[in-house]
Amino acid sequence: GIELFRAAVAEAPAAMSDKLFAGVVSQLPANLYVLGERDAAFELARAVEARAAGSAQRLLFVASFYLGVEQPDEAARVAESALALQPDSAAAHQMLGTAYRYSLRLDDAASEFTRAHELDPNSASARRILAELRRATGKPEEALALYREQLAAEPQDANARTGLVLSLFDAGKREEAERELQSVLTGEAKDLPLLVGASYWYAAHGEGARALELAKKAVAFEPRFGWAWARIAEGRALLALKRPLEAERTLRAARQYGNFPTLDYELAAALASAGLYDEAAEQLSRSFAVRDGQIETRLAGHVEARAADFGELLAPERRASLSQFAGAGSADEARVLKSLLAFHQATATQATDEKAAAEAAREFGAGEDEMRAYRNLYAAERLEQRGAAHAVAFERAEAAIAGVESALDVPHAPVALFADTDEMRMLRQQVVEQNAPLSLLNVQRDVLSKVLRGRIEELAGWALYNQGQTAEAAVRLRRAVSVLPEDSAWWRSAEWRLGAALEASGGARDALAAYVNSYRAQPDPTRRSVIEALYKRLNNGSLKGLDELLQTAPANVAANTTPTQPSTLSQPATPTVETSTAPSPAAANDAKTATPEAKTTPSTSAPTPTPSTDSTPAPSPSATPSHEPSPTATPTELAAKTEMKTPEQPAVAPSATPEATPTPEATPKPEVTPTPSPTPTPSPTPTPSATPTPSTQAPTPEPTGAAPAPSATTEPTPQPGPERKPESKESGAGGVCALTLSEEALTIKSNGGSATLTINLENYAGTTPARVNASTENWADIIVLAEPHAPADGNALRFTITSVSAKTGTFNVTFSSPCGKRQVAVNVH
Repeated sequence: GIELFRAAVAEAPAAMSDKLFAGVVSQLPANLYVLGERDAAFELARAVEARAAGSAQRLLFVASFYLGVEQPDEAARVAESALALQPDSAAAHQMLGTAYRYSLRLDDAASEFTRAHELDPNSASARRILAELRRATGKPEEALALYREQLAAEPQDANARTGLVLSLFDAGKREEAERELQSVLTGEAKDLPLLVGASYWYAAHGEGARALELAKKAVAFEPRFGWAWARIAEGRALLALKRPLEAERTLRAARQYGNFPTLDYELAAALASAGLYDEAAEQLSRSFAVRDGQIETRLAGHVEARAADFGELLAPERRASLSQFAGAGSADEARVLKSLLAFHQATATQATDEKAAAEAAREFGAGEDEMRAYRNLYAAERLEQRGAAHAVAFERAEAAIAGVESALDVPHAPVALFADTDEMRMLRQQVVEQNAPLSLLNVQRDVLSKVLRGRIEELAGWALYNQGQTAEAAVRLRRAVSVLPEDSAWWRSAEWRLGAALEASGGARDALAAYVNSYRAQPDPTRRSVIEALYKRLNNGSLKGLDELLQTAPANVAANTTPTQPSTLSQPATPTVETSTAPSPAAANDAKTATPEAKTTPSTSAPTPTPSTDSTPAPSPSATPSHEPSPTATPTELAAKTEMKTPEQPAVAPSATPEATPTPEATPKPEVTPTPSPTPTPSPTPTPSATPTPSTQAPTPEPTGAAPAPSATTEPTPQPGPERKPESKESGAGGVCALTLSEEALTIKSNGGSATLTINLENYAGTTPARVNASTENWADIIVLAEPHAPADGNALRFTITSVSAKTGTFNVTFSSPCGKRQVAVNVH
């Protein structure tokens, strides 16, 4: 077959007519190309070009073939040959200008069409395309003049009318533009380029509702029309309305019609707007790379390009396709996405440039927008996962604090916050593979606040730990444990990391309690080995009693230590939460478990810091995360209405001295010589099957807040919880014990103001130190910290209440104890 094509070209008569050449010979390469014989088609085109030598008109047929198969450079070469033969050919100038436009050389294209218009002033195509190029190069007034000239010659020219309306918008003549737009769109709107162009213009100017209205008309008008820019305009409208998840679905649908760098960028912008930074970075990596501060890509799939920012880099694609000079994306969006791509590259598995990672993390986290807290949280977590730039990870975690309030207000906050959970990944997979909508999680703001603040504190604490600042790390990790929902993957991670920090700073007894508490929430053989090593060190090499210790409820954990009163930070009871697709706590409890260890690889059996006989072991470097799929959560379960309740939990003291004295708890009496004194921790009660607490990506070790203190007694300490109320006790002297407060009400300033309250347990004569739990419905706004308890304090306890938000008003804090409950009104102004 191919030989016949070759013979047809070779044997065509030298003096063939223009009709034979145009209608038969010049069409043969295209026929071969359609048959899938690409290389043979190009070879034949060169043969046809040779037969056209000396005729500018015939060479233009060859150039047209190259344009049709997206070979603009070849088309330009042939058109230049035609111009060499006939410099004043308007058609040759138009062909060369079109080739330049395909190559995104818009200024050169405009020059060629200007010359074509001069040579043939009556050419409607030259005039119209020149007007489009004037719009595309930011000259709307010149475009207006050309469109009006064309409409004067041909009043029914729909393309010219479309260009006129869009040029009026570009020139700032909005009132006139909207009058013309309304006139054109009266009745059934059938002008697709106008609908798409106007929609994009409105989106670029922040008017999402109008943009979406026009975009939907464009998509509904001709859903089979393969123009990806209609979907891009709709995606931009949705982003302007702060509906990034809907924008994502729209932009994924655009893949049916095109695959070019702008589309990857737009999809990444939607993903990043929803806080799905890993997905956004992967999307960018499909088409872009950052080298020496420049972004590189292949525009339109064939034009090598590089620029300092995305706006400049991608402008030629938009201008060549839509003739839209200004883009809808903001400069800040482009900066964030460039820094995200650079950060992703700098923290890749094989990357070694820690300085580049640090710089990219800072740039990515910069800004004052509502998503900055999520960006900084992501940057801190990824740096810690990679074991790099711990000081910068701490800096990013600290920077996240200022943006918490605005971050909680975004409609898609649950998606951004739970992006790294197994459940969310499963739901996201359904979105990508099945085009299924992702329902926003209906999670109470209070719960979101706890998770976000707790994760920030955990990451800050772990970054300090990896810098050797173990005492300071323990303070931050105690705070994390006090805020995070109990039994969640984050809570377990914070508990385990707290144990590592306490052990490294010399608090081996408290470390054991923290390790045990985390272990009991989700037993793991690797972690048990860490506990065994520490237990043996504290018990003269004996493991006697360890099994009993690990099998008892966390509230009754004891390590056979001398009972002393612990310092505590109150853990709030988590309010009931209704979710539509929130990650479940059951799944969260099955999350990955990494252990604090030096430079580990992701694995559920990652080595843990092996405690030495030295009571103050050096901190181990960061561990990388491991990923364990959650076996319990299913899409059906995640979509069900669920509740998340955790008991009121005892407090853990955030003092600079991490070794707190423990509360004695009931445990078997193993034979021990040294008696460890771990810190107490909350008693986990059964949690319903779905809560918005992630099941994976609790990077590195999964610590515990404060483990319950071992005790030499066998009498368990009463534990307040959702299903059991604290009971009053009669004193040994015959009187009824009572909880009394130094003040019934406190007044503090918002954003950092604090006051200290003293609680007395009169006539308390229990065999173990009393436990007092603080609870409030306003953990997003106030935090209650228990001050260190000294033996001289007797049955008196001190709590400091601090405002952690700008919110003012009266908040109630309830203190529960074996001697009853009392409420304090906290007035924040």
